[in-house]
Amino acid sequence: MTATQSFTVYTPPGIGLKDHRNPSTVWKGPDGKHRMIMGSKQNKTGLVFVYHTDDFMNYKLLDEPLHSVPNTDMWEFVDFYPVSLTNDSALDIAAYGPGIKHVIKESWEGHRKDWYSIGTYDAINDKWTPDNPELDVGIGYRCDYGRFFASKSLYDPLKKRRITWGYVAKSDKHNQGLTRGWATIFVC
Repeated sequence: MTATQSFTVYTPPGIGLKDHRNPSTVWKGPDGKHRMIMGSKQNKTGLVFVYHTDDFMNYKLLDEPLHSVPNTDMWEFVDFYPVSLTNDSALDIAAYGPGIKHVIKESWEGHRKDWYSIGTYDAINDKWTPDNPELDVGIGYRCDYGRFFASKSLYDPLKKRRITWGYVAKSDKHNQGLTRGWATIFVC
């Protein structure tokens, strides 16, 4: 991409301009098209939209979200990745099939928590289904029970591991950051 080229992912109809953000890593699906997800909300329903692209310049929004959960509000910093059921090696984001589950993780500044759920990804139809709806995204598992949120991950193919980093908020008063010289940190 040259300095004069750019791409745009438009906010879907019916979604507020502030309610659609934080694109994910792009991966290649079984049909050869590349996919990207974005967190969003529609009314109070948190959701993940899927876009397809052939050229990384033009993105087409799919008609249905990858997944949504009512009453979970805004999903931002969404993360989506496969996990192996047979060993402890991390997997490239494009992995799918038998012996693999997928994780969806969301954050939201409004609650300052990271929630995740484990389920099955239908790579042909771009749909994800939780293994246990009672432990779905935004209502089930938390990534951390401290002050860690807004995390994102990436796959390290050399060491076959997933690296996650996130925001850790300070626990003292707002003005103490000014005298200390720092306010928050990102950790891996």
